[in-house]
Amino acid sequence: MRANFLLFIFIFAFVACEEESSSEFAPNNLISEKENRKAEEELANQTGPPVIKSFTLSSSGVYDVGESIIINAKFSKRTVITNGGTPRIPIDIGGVTRYATYTAGSDSADYILHFQYTIQAGDLDHDGIELVSPWELNGAIVQDYVDQDADLTFTPPSTTSRRVDTANISITFPSGSYINTANATINITSSTGTELYVSDTCNSGGSTEAMGASISYAIPNLNSANTVYVSAGNGTGGYSQCDSLTINHDNQAPNTVGGITVSNDASDIRSDSTTWSSTTDNGLSGIDYYEIAISTTTNSGGIIASGNWTDIGNNLAGSIDNGTTPYLSALTNYYTLIRAVDRAGNTGTEVASPVWQVAALSPEQITSMSVITATDDSLKVGWPYPDDNGFPITDYIIQYRLDGATTWITISDGVSTDRRYTLTGLDSEEDYEFRVRAYNGTNYGPWSPTLDAETLPSIDFITTPYIAINVGGATNNQLVSLEDDNEIYYGNNSASTYNDNSQISADLDKGMVVSVPANDFTVVRGTKPFFIAGRLGSGGDANKANVVWQTADWIGKSFLFSHSRSNPMKVKVYAFTDSVVTVTKNYSAVTNGVASIDEEEGHVFTISSYGSYEINSTGFIMVYGYAAGNGSQYVDPKPFLPSSNDLIGIPSRSAKVSSATTGNGYDIYHSDAVNQSRTANAGSTDSFNSRGISSTYQDEAVRLRANENIVANSYADANGSCSAPLVPSAFQKSRFALNVTSEWVAFASTNELTITITEPNATYTGFETPVTINMTRSGANNNTPTKGYYATDLRAGTIIEGSAPFQAYYEPKNDTNGADNDETVMFGWD
Repeated sequence: MRANFLLFIFIFAFVACEEESSSEFAPNNLISEKENRKAEEELANQTGPPVIKSFTLSSSGVYDVGESIIINAKFSKRTVITNGGTPRIPIDIGGVTRYATYTAGSDSADYILHFQYTIQAGDLDHDGIELVSPWELNGAIVQDYVDQDADLTFTPPSTTSRRVDTANISITFPSGSYINTANATINITSSTGTELYVSDTCNSGGSTEAMGASISYAIPNLNSANTVYVSAGNGTGGYSQCDSLTINHDNQAPNTVGGITVSNDASDIRSDSTTWSSTTDNGLSGIDYYEIAISTTTNSGGIIASGNWTDIGNNLAGSIDNGTTPYLSALTNYYTLIRAVDRAGNTGTEVASPVWQVAALSPEQITSMSVITATDDSLKVGWPYPDDNGFPITDYIIQYRLDGATTWITISDGVSTDRRYTLTGLDSEEDYEFRVRAYNGTNYGPWSPTLDAETLPSIDFITTPYIAINVGGATNNQLVSLEDDNEIYYGNNSASTYNDNSQISADLDKGMVVSVPANDFTVVRGTKPFFIAGRLGSGGDANKANVVWQTADWIGKSFLFSHSRSNPMKVKVYAFTDSVVTVTKNYSAVTNGVASIDEEEGHVFTISSYGSYEINSTGFIMVYGYAAGNGSQYVDPKPFLPSSNDLIGIPSRSAKVSSATTGNGYDIYHSDAVNQSRTANAGSTDSFNSRGISSTYQDEAVRLRANENIVANSYADANGSCSAPLVPSAFQKSRFALNVTSEWVAFASTNELTITITEPNATYTGFETPVTINMTRSGANNNTPTKGYYATDLRAGTIIEGSAPFQAYYEPKNDTNGADNDETVMFGWD
């Protein structure tokens, strides 16, 4: 809108009815009003009625709603509106009569009366307004000083440069700049107007149609550029300014693609990599993108499911990757079909690549990537060997990013089949994301689901390499060193009365043991790897527990557990940082299930009904539990391990499974190559029976693979009233040691490997000849676990090492610094 309009003066001379007098009278120059009035009367008597001699108008331009056109009419003499009326000048605006109404100037000494019209919605005049003669008194009396009425007629000035457009019309072409059909749909926006004028030139030679949000425009010139003009009309001959756009018509298909080659690298989830030469378009729009499809014939009649036409942009190479679902079969001839599409939507003729076949099946998706060890500045992640579908894995690609970042960073670890990687140089208590995929030398497998991982706080328990804590509360313990020259110390926090930082052993060699008195939350640390466990309670099997201490690998914020017998259950929690810990059953809080636990303090929850439960903490915690029937029993003692969707272990007659979600399907792979599928639900415990010899961990090993996270533990072997957890497959280690004499040791693994058992001699002056156990897979399914078992008594200090990671379990032979008959999970080292 114009705030002010410069007056551009058009002066139009009008011939009066009489010649202007050269009287001696000079109105407005006399010394009194009375004399001035008399002079005016004298002048008026000598001339005819007042007439308009000239006009001045607002400046040239296009006027919109709210802007005003000012008209100044200069009369031949002094003119007076005697009754206070409002004369007006008619204006033709696009065939509609509007009025410029008098605003000021009566009796003015410059003979000028002022008129004004303010543009309103709907005013349209693209070729200029017109003033209409005669002007109208509109009830006013306009005279000179001797009461002669003003002459209403005048010669209209040229006003073509004053245009009016309130339509604010805009047109867009939703199909873009190009089209291949005979008609184009054009979208219209306009503030006003009742009709549209569409033409190939502005406001001429076209046609009128009703106002609408879109119009159909018939393309006049095929395969060329077409400019369309649209204006809004008011139905009375007035039109807005034109808006225009160019529509490029192209109905000529692109040329056929040539120069096609294939790479012979197809898998069951990814088609062969195919390349081709760029092609050209026969029309003026140009190539927009290329499409490929997978067919069992050289034409689209053989396109297969999941291999339909796929837009790959302007790339000159491509393949169809189906993500995780196989869609290609071995020993089948396939062709990649390729065609070009131009910007107007014309599709070129398809052409087939040379024939190709699946070169190698892709590795299975790794679904159970886990954090093995977290510190304040590093994260060690691991994953089990995926099903390689008969083509051995030659490398793994690992990526990570800061949680919330959009770009993945590929870790430069060279070519490696190691299924563990430690990322260092990280910030403490920071969230990261990881993913991994396998490569078999020809094809990549799908990316694993994203693993969420968090670094731990900078506290001694985290930053010390070899350290363990007695969350279970064993009082009579024994520690074994896995290497020579191991110095052993108590911890230095206030959680236990033993934590005074004192030295337990100055020089403990490989296979040597030492007794360690302790109580709740006692910490020990070593300069080399060690293993420690001990006895809690005394008497019969149900009144004592063999308690394994816990390492930093088993720290977390979320846990699952089940309670199956001997009410109530005691759940002991140790907090490494200030934590609010909540225990729920199917995510409903249990009675007294919330506790605020200060750093380096513990708390015991009491669980009084059977089922599966969840533990969630705001800080980092470690958890141990046992059933405490009769108030003095220690039944099913076990550490709580972080949950995973891939577990390895031994069920011992039957296994109890807890799920984080309802309807969680999981597959069971027994080491005798028998498989089964089950479903676990949050809040309840699912059970399945073991296979093989159902006694003292001689039964078949199992691997559990679930859709969502689960935990599982053994239940009720032939003695001891005890339980041990299955372990996340990524937690498997390659070195373990026995701290007391064992009745048996049992091993489970996702790998084929050789285990070497090195036992100290009777005098502890050397070692017996090592015993080896070969753990081989039954059948060809890589998901089938391997099993090892050694039933001969082994002395305290026995070292157990594997050629690949595995999980070890043992049962003490007596109650000396251990609990006889109690199956126990072991922690190990790499």
